[in-house]
Amino acid sequence: MINRSIAPKTTPITHIEIAKPTVEWSASKVPFYIIDNIPEDIIKITFTFAAGKMHQDTLLQASFTTDLILSGTDSKSQTEIQEAIDFYGGYVQCEMGMEQSSITIYGLSKNISTIYDIVMDAILNATYPEKEFEQHRTIERQKYLVSLEKNAVRARKHFISSLLANTPFASSASVTDFDLITPAHCLQFYKTHFLNGLIDVNCIGNIPDELIIKMKHDLDCWKNNHSTFLNATPQSEIGLFHEEKEGALQTAIRIGKIMFTPEHDDYMEFDVVNTILGGYFGSRLMSNIREDKGYTYGIGSGVVSMKSLGYFYISTEVGVEFKTDTIREIQHEISRLHHELVGEDELDIVRNYMIGQLLKSTDGPFAMMNQFLFLNNYNLPQNYFDTYIRKIQTISPARIQELAKNYLNWDSFRIITVG
Repeated sequence: MINRSIAPKTTPITHIEIAKPTVEWSASKVPFYIIDNIPEDIIKITFTFAAGKMHQDTLLQASFTTDLILSGTDSKSQTEIQEAIDFYGGYVQCEMGMEQSSITIYGLSKNISTIYDIVMDAILNATYPEKEFEQHRTIERQKYLVSLEKNAVRARKHFISSLLANTPFASSASVTDFDLITPAHCLQFYKTHFLNGLIDVNCIGNIPDELIIKMKHDLDCWKNNHSTFLNATPQSEIGLFHEEKEGALQTAIRIGKIMFTPEHDDYMEFDVVNTILGGYFGSRLMSNIREDKGYTYGIGSGVVSMKSLGYFYISTEVGVEFKTDTIREIQHEISRLHHELVGEDELDIVRNYMIGQLLKSTDGPFAMMNQFLFLNNYNLPQNYFDTYIRKIQTISPARIQELAKNYLNWDSFRIITVG
């Protein structure tokens, strides 16, 4: 009989095995990654394109082109395309990012070939019909106007435009830009960056052999003639900027600075610093500003990584009367990292949390593909996550203090408040 008064033996995590997909190549040198032999009957196929915001010539061009890529062909309307996908139990997700855009197809293995044919025909023969375009323009303009009433949205726009100034990422649409975008802009972007900008295709699931053959043949006509690497250096503004909003009950706060990408030698260890400060529910910012002071429902910090650059941010919304006190407490918590060594008890909690999150992020084939693509995108070694674990487990309080002094300098921050 098991003696339940004795805790089971624990073993430190030292290694995570990342599944390596099978790689096929099209004649045009587009990689096709496959993870198969999984128990689930669902299949996920993602096409990634060098068609992000950084590539657009006109504001809203990338987002409108991506959103409307299934809006119709010469032979099928948007409604016919969507009804056909729905009939076979499929789902298609189109997403636009800063550097790239993606189209993801979901479906059951028994229907995935039919769903793929429907979606592929829509992608390769998109015409951006006027009627669907105008409907989308009306909806997106209204969503934009509603979003501008939110302090958090306005703060984020100011934050990105000032932090990433002198780069394509900093551009921000106004309501008049919705009147300037046309179907011709979308067609031009589509032909240049979708039909000639395929970065890779990845598939998870037990995809039929005949579909693999067909996909490899289809990929031969696709090329990637565009880079997602930014050829510009941000000219970030620093210091405080405030936008007054009459009648506001809350103030949105964004604080941050340009940071490094995952290839940097200090990236892994700085993630520990970030987690202590504001990277999880038990962080110092949460404990102070939410639990102790009651200024907010939530506050957090993080590092956003793109291929070309990264940035650190702190984000929250507080009652307007607590704006100054909140900023002072954020500065106080950063100062503590400069002047006080982190205790071992707190550091052990953070270590266990971070390793647990890392294990969660590699749980299952879908997560495994995401992590493989992460390593591939940043040209990182296969033992990257083992090194990550080792650095989390061995980082010292003195090293945390050193990193905080090096990278969390209050005078280097951009501070945005709206409210």
